Amino acid sequence: MTSRLPTLLALLFALCAPRPAAAETSTKVGNIIPFDLGMCFLEPVAVATPVNEVALGGLWLAARPAVLECLHDGRYYVPGKSSAFKLTLTLSDAGYARSVESEGLTPEGKKCIEDAVEKTSPAFQPLAPGSKPVVYTAQVPELRIEQVHFGLNEFSDVAGVVRLAMPGLCPCFGAYKTTPDPAPADLKVQVTKNPENFRFTDAGEPRPVEVTFAEGPPPAMRSCAAEKLSALKYNITSVQVLVPYRFLFLNALAPSTEVLALADPTLRFAQLEAMSYQRSSATQLQQARVLSASARYNAMVVDYKGLTKSNPKKASAMVKDLTAACQELLRQDDAWIAAAETEATMHQDTLAVVTANKAKDPSWGETEIGIQKLVSGTQALIARAREARTNDEKVCPKVKY
Repeated sequence: MTSRLPTLLALLFALCAPRPAAAETSTKVGNIIPFDLGMCFLEPVAVATPVNEVALGGLWLAARPAVLECLHDGRYYVPGKSSAFKLTLTLSDAGYARSVESEGLTPEGKKCIEDAVEKTSPAFQPLAPGSKPVVYTAQVPELRIEQVHFGLNEFSDVAGVVRLAMPGLCPCFGAYKTTPDPAPADLKVQVTKNPENFRFTDAGEPRPVEVTFAEGPPPAMRSCAAEKLSALKYNITSVQVLVPYRFLFLNALAPSTEVLALADPTLRFAQLEAMSYQRSSATQLQQARVLSASARYNAMVVDYKGLTKSNPKKASAMVKDLTAACQELLRQDDAWIAAAETEATMHQDTLAVVTANKAKDPSWGETEIGIQKLVSGTQALIARAREARTNDEKVCPKVKY
């Protein structure tokens, strides 16, 4: 859903000695867009062999924080064209390849998405020569997502530079890796044009860029981020501008679905939505492990049946390994059920937040319907996983040693 986050005010100070400070002026500031800390901590996912299409889809879901960060950059869009795109992941005997096709994204934008998927892609080995390629495709519709744009006013332009710099601040956010998404962090960016010509009454000279944080975030984060933001280039036309900015954080990798500390209802939903893709990814990756374990077991069964005719003694020696392989399949089934149940809890928690939002704002009704469908779909998935587990157990060899 589209953002309803409030815009912040920007303050303009035109100070030039010996004149007194100019009157404070307020103007609309754009480019205040939440940043998903999850992209700072993405790692390659574990994929079982043989690799299948479901596994590739799981790593694609896991890469969502980095993919959305690409789509927040308005410079990556082609004006007048749909930003819908087709993603293709291919594992073949030639290796692993990623491609993005779109008329509405620039080459840089498409490469950004391809690189985002690389963050969650393991070091795949090429398939054996002559193997059938494993291909995953996703048709991604045009998303209603906030974008950083320049040209609204110089205050928004300063804010845009700050927002696009946030991925580069990831080294500053290490303290947030295993915690729920932190509270918003307030800061001010003061940019002075030609500071050598600018004098305070005490003859002091301001720095070209000065960044100050309000109390709240860890001191190490504040100093790290301030240093990095102060080193950036900001283009202004005024003598000096002071732009308040607010870091709005999400964390797709947060360990808890507790979001009551977030005052804004839209942020509460956005946080849970970000987490839901990671839970869905975990479910899909585990389903892929079930399929891989099933493929290994089925291949062993085929070998066993062939040996019962050609070499019964060798077939008998296989029974122990066959039993172990089937037990491993059951363990993977159990893990799949557990992952799906965790995902279902995630959607239930999201539904509770959306329902509470709807009680105050009926416009959340459409979102509530969508989340209800996710809840129903995940419950159906759990039922299928349990049925698969029951069927797998029936075919396991009944042998005791």
